[in-house]
Amino acid sequence: MDDRRSVGPKLKDQAKIAPIQAIPVKKKEMKSNNADTSTNEDEKETIQKRRRRVFCCLVLALLLLVAIGVGAWQWWEAENEPEPTAMPSQSPTGMPSQSPSMSPTMLPSQSPSAQPSQAPTNMPSSAPTQISTYLSNIIFENSRFGGDEFTPSSSDTYQQKALDWIVQEGETIVGNSASAGGKLELEELVLQLYALACLYYSTYRVPNSITNSLGGSSSRSNLSGWTTSTGWLKNASNGGCGWYGVVCNANGQVEKLSLPNNELSGSIPPELAYLHKSLTYIDLYKNQVHNIGELGNSFLGELTGLKNLYLGDTYFEYKGIPPAIGRLTNLVELDISFNSWFGPLTGSPWQKLTNLEYLAMNGHVFNAELPEELIRLPKLQYLYAVDSFVLGDLEWISKMPQIRELWIDSNPFASKIPSSIGLATTLASFSAASCGLVGTIPTTIGNLSDMMYLWLNNNSLQARIPSEIGKLGNLETLDLTGNSLTGSMPNSVCSLRAPFGPIETLAVDPKVECAGDCCTCCNVSNGSN
Repeated sequence: MDDRRSVGPKLKDQAKIAPIQAIPVKKKEMKSNNADTSTNEDEKETIQKRRRRVFCCLVLALLLLVAIGVGAWQWWEAENEPEPTAMPSQSPTGMPSQSPSMSPTMLPSQSPSAQPSQAPTNMPSSAPTQISTYLSNIIFENSRFGGDEFTPSSSDTYQQKALDWIVQEGETIVGNSASAGGKLELEELVLQLYALACLYYSTYRVPNSITNSLGGSSSRSNLSGWTTSTGWLKNASNGGCGWYGVVCNANGQVEKLSLPNNELSGSIPPELAYLHKSLTYIDLYKNQVHNIGELGNSFLGELTGLKNLYLGDTYFEYKGIPPAIGRLTNLVELDISFNSWFGPLTGSPWQKLTNLEYLAMNGHVFNAELPEELIRLPKLQYLYAVDSFVLGDLEWISKMPQIRELWIDSNPFASKIPSSIGLATTLASFSAASCGLVGTIPTTIGNLSDMMYLWLNNNSLQARIPSEIGKLGNLETLDLTGNSLTGSMPNSVCSLRAPFGPIETLAVDPKVECAGDCCTCCNVSNGSN
């Protein structure tokens, strides 16, 4: 019962008056006179009647005053009742009378601890502050740095900017998750959008030591920003699916990130690991991102679903190959060409990559031999290690069970082509130009029946060209220029020249005689230069 409704009865109870006793009247002494007795009785009765009237009037007057007082008190209380505040002191039990605005009005006043004592158990109501708190808690609970990235002193971090955007889009995110078309649980949707927002804020016009050295300034104003950023952070209604370079699977989970040659700078954030359940494809080729050491590279090992990883021509920096790569057991294609993974080339990162088919590792300074664990990968078909300071001899080629294309140009092997190369019968494309190769071309090269492209130019090979090359019925290109070969081109090889055979390019030095138009380049007999 409302307190105001109980005021009246309380005051009424206090107004009850005890019955007034009749005031005794002192009788006068009278003379004994029978005649006067009657008169005195009449006067006594009249006085008593008057007293009763006065008493009744007093009671009525008092009741009237009480009633007037009660009414006046209730009027005063109603007039002076305080106006309700904008936000109730306690959470409302029902829906608010007005729809809340689309954007929340405030962030939490204090940064919560890295691990809240309890995780929220229910979906937030439509109140904006409740939504922002709920979504913020999801991110705080999954913080990769214990919440330090959200302290007041870290207000300009990419993580804080990403969190602010999540809060801004709070109602859209909750609505998308709760709707009939929502495909992801709310927590997974929040972390997916947060990861994408972190990627944007950490690489869009963010300077690093590379951009500083190239541009001469650390100012954001000198950076152009992404070449294409269509859809990024415009809204959260689709969970990021459809933004430029973002491809999702049927469940609405991010499956591919493809942003090659797109002017990304800064560094790739470790928060991408939130996408580990679904992400299978990353292409960051030719961007000025600079990820340094363990902190900048270890998160890659959490993306265990990756099948394609292209980090070529970026500035991922580590001493050797990061151990994290060894955890990506589903990798099919890996490109690390011309990044900054310099140093020793050990076997441990490769031994579990049993699904790897394609490996590009050009432009490095390994100063080491290729490890056995890499050479013997059971599915490796394409290996490119051009200009990477790979050392040793070439005996390892015959140990590669499925190799189809092997390019190892510009490495200081300074060795012979071993006769064991004839055991690599799956080899269809082999390039070993400018490798300091010496000795003769082994006759066993004729066993490589699948060979289509063979470049042995710019070495120190000697003696005659073996006629066994004529057995290579699929050969389209043979380049032997820049060597010390002698004699003439074997007829068995010339017979493979187009239009009667597959060879389109047959290049040798002028020292080698070519009949008619057998050779296509650099031979004196056919007039070529």
